[in-house]
Amino acid sequence: MGLRTVGFAMCCTLTFAVAACAEGADQAERTGAATPTGGTADATNASAAESAPKQRLVHVARLETPLANDEFTRNAEVMQARVKALVSLNARLAADDANEAERAAMREQVKSLQTKIAADNQRMVDAYRYSLTHQYVRDIEHATVYLLLSDDEVAAIRSKAAAEGKATPASLDTNQISICTLPTPEAARAFQADVATLQAERAKAVEFQAQMEQAQTEEARAYAKGQFDQIMKQINTLNRAMVGTYGFSLNRNYVLQIDKSSLYVWADEDVVGPGSTADASESGR
Repeated sequence: MGLRTVGFAMCCTLTFAVAACAEGADQAERTGAATPTGGTADATNASAAESAPKQRLVHVARLETPLANDEFTRNAEVMQARVKALVSLNARLAADDANEAERAAMREQVKSLQTKIAADNQRMVDAYRYSLTHQYVRDIEHATVYLLLSDDEVAAIRSKAAAEGKATPASLDTNQISICTLPTPEAARAFQADVATLQAERAKAVEFQAQMEQAQTEEARAYAKGQFDQIMKQINTLNRAMVGTYGFSLNRNYVLQIDKSSLYVWADEDVVGPGSTADASESGR
């Protein structure tokens, strides 16, 4: 039994947390308090945690149209991909397992990426007050979920509409049709949580399916099959609920079109100031 991957453009990601090279660790703490990694924090760490400024979300940009949201998404993804490539190159240089010619080529690539990332970052700062050295949250305020269609499905919809004298949606030009709207941030968060749950269960099923196929004994195969069957029952139950609520099925591919969203940055309260009018609301954040 094969399992299908749910295709999702702009895969419901709310948090944009890209740290430029070595600058990310201290930016990841949303509360400003130090979290010990093991054992008991000493007096110095405790004192630093108490004196560290608290952080809160501050609104920095609103993206009012699908086009603006698509552009921001593309820009952020390009910049993040370049940062990831830079980190990978630096790791390869640190590993010291390449000859001098290869290392020289990698150093040139590093310089090129650093220049591109700096330029990308400045453009993002100018357009959105978005910088790699801070942590951001993107809050979806309104979205539309589109079902991806085959050419035959598009032709059938057009033929039926023509026979009934009805107009067809413009989205058919890109083989998509709207199945539901998410009119509030709460609806968008609920949808994302439901999709994440369904996809997590699917990942478990894929894991046990692989175990079942690779099992060396009948006992191991029976155990994996039992787990697989149990998860598939859960997936089918969740899938039926998703179809009823959103028209969303695990067996099809979808695009989440963000129509409106807001961008928030985590900032220190002593920088923001208590009277700032840019504070984010506390709803779910």
